[in-house]
Amino acid sequence: MPLDFPKTAMIYGSCVSRDLVRIDSNRFAAGHYTARQSWISGLSTPSRPPEINLASAFQKRMVEDDFRSSVRTVMTSTRPERSELILLDLIDERVGVFEYEEGYITYSNELKKSRLLGQPKSDKLIAFGSDRHFDLWSEAATDFRNLLAPHLHKVRIIAAKFAETMIDGSKLKPFRDIEALDWNRLYERYYSYAQELGFCLIEHEPKLAVSTPDHKWGATPFHYVDDAYIDFGNKILTSIYSEIR
Repeated sequence: MPLDFPKTAMIYGSCVSRDLVRIDSNRFAAGHYTARQSWISGLSTPSRPPEINLASAFQKRMVEDDFRSSVRTVMTSTRPERSELILLDLIDERVGVFEYEEGYITYSNELKKSRLLGQPKSDKLIAFGSDRHFDLWSEAATDFRNLLAPHLHKVRIIAAKFAETMIDGSKLKPFRDIEALDWNRLYERYYSYAQELGFCLIEHEPKLAVSTPDHKWGATPFHYVDDAYIDFGNKILTSIYSEIR
């Protein structure tokens, strides 16, 4: 892959991948973007989307695509071939999934806002980090790796760590009452399995896993300082260069 810029990146993931492209826009440009869709849902049996009442066209499309399990269709289209990079991340896995008809749907904030599920029973949620979630995700990840086999050389997973603190050293509020270190422990076996499958993982420097109130979407454990995204970009390009040397 020649090192001309910007690199067109097809994105399947969260704001972490999208913010990398937004912040490091001299070196990366956004191609097709799929978000709010767990790998479990994205690789499961699709279902027909119900009528979705959301004001945001983007949010509505993301929920509709989740019902459709659109990832398989997107990844078997010509889009991966036309993209110079395929950026993935697992941040949206954190919300868990529900069984739906013959497949699964992601319990995203947008799905909640749509009220399509009413008040779902919490014991029906397949929670991220549970053995059942990991088993379902591992099966989906294996399927996904096989689906991406022709393009695996251009796939990078951003293995983002949840931040514990703000840039000034103050402690961040735990996300959904779970501390950042505990989130990171939950993610460990997902990243390990992805690496076993042959995915290339990109991590940022631990000291850059900090948030900032200046982030476009506010301070959370997965909204970082700009230098974290630049570091991701540097490591992505270094990994590309090492392959074509």
